[in-house]
Amino acid sequence: GTGTGESDGDSMVGLEQHVIDLEYAIRFVQNEEAFHDLQISLVGHSWGGYAAAAVLNVEPKISSVVSISGFSSTYDLELDELNDKIGTIGDLAFPYLKLTQLQKFGKYEHYSGINGFRKTNTPGLIIASEDDDVVAPEFGYKLYKSKLPESRLEYLIFNQRGHHPYWTDEAWQKYSD
Repeated sequence: GTGTGESDGDSMVGLEQHVIDLEYAIRFVQNEEAFHDLQISLVGHSWGGYAAAAVLNVEPKISSVVSISGFSSTYDLELDELNDKIGTIGDLAFPYLKLTQLQKFGKYEHYSGINGFRKTNTPGLIIASEDDDVVAPEFGYKLYKSKLPESRLEYLIFNQRGHHPYWTDEAWQKYSD
């Protein structure tokens, strides 16, 4: 991901950048002859879960997606964060936010995980925890369930696992210690 770890870039630019980065990674794999007979499945956590589902808007040949603690739309999180910091006046800033994101990311600005799944027949697994304090359930699995009740999406919902529902009890204990 741009601007993270040892990748190029001084910053992450925005969450939509991860969809762009993932699209380029998928194209690279698709163009490598050694991989031509392989199916591509995506697994992502948090913004990676968002990117794995949202990239379906431009890469419909993905065989499956697992979104762990992911969200569908960057705007849900950004507006929620704005409202937390400055109250409902954040709603007034929303059109400006959309405009700046459109200028930065073009077509990627409006991609969401829900729209990605709607455009494809790709099966998905949504993994989350009821008590996620980073991606609120109403922006993650609850939104997916309400907008995409199709049987090709499965849900694995935990409780008391926070933003890391894949951690084992032992991992939680080490984290707590």
